[in-house]
Amino acid sequence: VSAAELVQAGWSDMTIDARDRLWDVILDTYYIVYFYERVADRMVDRWQFVDECSKGVIAVTASGSAVAGWTLWSQAGWAQIWGGVAGLAATLAILHPALTVPRRLTDWGDSKRTFTDLRVETETLIQKIRMNPEFPLDEYQKEFLDLRKKYKDCLSTIRNDFLLTKKLKVKCQNELDVILGWSPQPGGQ
Repeated sequence: VSAAELVQAGWSDMTIDARDRLWDVILDTYYIVYFYERVADRMVDRWQFVDECSKGVIAVTASGSAVAGWTLWSQAGWAQIWGGVAGLAATLAILHPALTVPRRLTDWGDSKRTFTDLRVETETLIQKIRMNPEFPLDEYQKEFLDLRKKYKDCLSTIRNDFLLTKKLKVKCQNELDVILGWSPQPGGQ
């Protein structure tokens, strides 16, 4: 969504001048910060799912393998199922630390908190501008540039992650557009 579309959506009725240009870039920054906050939140969800599933399968097979194994190995068909589950658990036990799941959870959680703080700071600047359309340009430009530095610093902490897919980014963008009222809600509502 461009700044022009935000203005059309009722975010601003200011005339074009230096204040309008600042307003446009603040709104662009607000959108992208909010987007990355949503992405980080979804990534925490994805890594928690991986973490919980891995731990669950490992725990079930580790604690129950002797008793269940003795019982299931003797029944037709169950030996292959239990063997598959035990093999999956062994694979997960090896992959879990190799994937650095706890570290990824911490990193994405930290990113979400940082982007949330940055979004709220950006919203505060937006509200200050709305309360005073004749705002002090130099002061607010400096405040905006400080926000952009924080954004750059936060963005630089995001690591490559195979669970961060283009499909996830598109989903987050579509959800954000609905939250902000910039596109129709799913299901035509």
